[in-house]
Amino acid sequence: MADIIFSNVLFRDYILPFLLVFVVLFGVLEKIKIFGEGKRQVNALTSFVIALIFVGFVLPKQIVTNLVLYFSVALVIILIFMILYGFVSADSKDGFKPERWMKWVFGIIVALSLVIAIIWASGSLDFAIN
Repeated sequence: MADIIFSNVLFRDYILPFLLVFVVLFGVLEKIKIFGEGKRQVNALTSFVIALIFVGFVLPKQIVTNLVLYFSVALVIILIFMILYGFVSADSKDGFKPERWMKWVFGIIVALSLVIAIIWASGSLDFAIN
């Protein structure tokens, strides 16, 4: 029953992108307080309208959907790396503290990944998988 709901075109192509944009935009508006302190209704209404406009256009919705897919895979890879690193350095009492070279390597990998993901999600780069 759940796979019928989650694989439905209406749910996948309209409801999930709408909720993603609405929640992220509402969170950002609440954090930066652009409309003032305690203006939750204004933030919610603004987020709602922008999310509805976003869902109405195909290209931005496809770009965000592709980016979400790309970054969810990247987050799983990072999580697995951190779990494995935690097993190796289990004697550390303060938790995971990356070395300086790790920060640089992660930064370069993230920057390259971000550029490739944006180029790929916008349709400018097409990977041929045979």
